[in-house]
Amino acid sequence: MSGQGNKEATAEAIRTLPPAGLHGKWLAIFHAAADVNRSIFFAAGIIIAGFIPLFTLSGVEGHIFGPMAQTYAYALAGGLIATFTVTPALSALILPEHVQETETFVVRFLHRAYTPILSFSVSHKAIAVGSAIVLLEVLQAQRDPRPPADHGVADIAERSRAPADLSGSDGG
Repeated sequence: MSGQGNKEATAEAIRTLPPAGLHGKWLAIFHAAADVNRSIFFAAGIIIAGFIPLFTLSGVEGHIFGPMAQTYAYALAGGLIATFTVTPALSALILPEHVQETETFVVRFLHRAYTPILSFSVSHKAIAVGSAIVLLEVLQAQRDPRPPADHGVADIAERSRAPADLSGSDGG
């Protein structure tokens, strides 16, 4: 590891050092919050950044989409505040004193299925990449190759068009 990377890892470890006196469920809550806080914050930031174009709209579009973007951003901000404050507090109240990590039946099943596939894919990279390409090609081939239908829009326009010159027609 480079010197800069080592400094960053040390700084990260210092930021996530639990305060003295934490043990049991309090320590588990601290570590759980420290593990997810940064990623939750950046995920929410990315989502809000995707709404920046909606905040800049003006005219009719701004009146239509602006309130929706503001409401979404406010809801996301409220969710972040709840995530960083209310959730740890409720965890402290609801969790038992001795927290023990256990895997559910579904997680055990997924680990049993996933681990051999992952180890095979890592040890046989060419086969894994080739299989992925074949799978993508098969999925692409199953798409409907026909162009989208226009549902007769051009035909209706042709039928509703009036004759070019009606003034010189005498009916006979």
